[in-house]
Amino acid sequence: MPYLTFGTIPLIVTPKIGLQGSSTASDAITLRHQKLMEIYKGKIIHASQTLDQFYYHSLANTDLRDRDQVVTRYIEGTRNKNLWGSELTVLRVDQLWLWVVDESIIQCVQNV
Repeated sequence: MPYLTFGTIPLIVTPKIGLQGSSTASDAITLRHQKLMEIYKGKIIHASQTLDQFYYHSLANTDLRDRDQVVTRYIEGTRNKNLWGSELTVLRVDQLWLWVVDESIIQCVQNV
């Protein structure tokens, strides 16, 4: 069962996307992501999807769409970019799994 949450995506400076931000902050986020991928190398990672990744599941890349969410534009337009320059707030679609076993209910949510 899908439900909406708020999450963040890194604000990475790339010529293709044309976003501006601190390259030092972007480098730190990229390094952190690389370290995480090294730890989970060879394992399946079930991260939450952005709203566009969930809806447009057949698209190979939703980076531009993720950075152009209406919610992101509103939130980023209302706060001080000097304090929040390294990440963007986006809507994410998480999943709730429920199993009914006899008279017990087991619930599980992804927390990534």
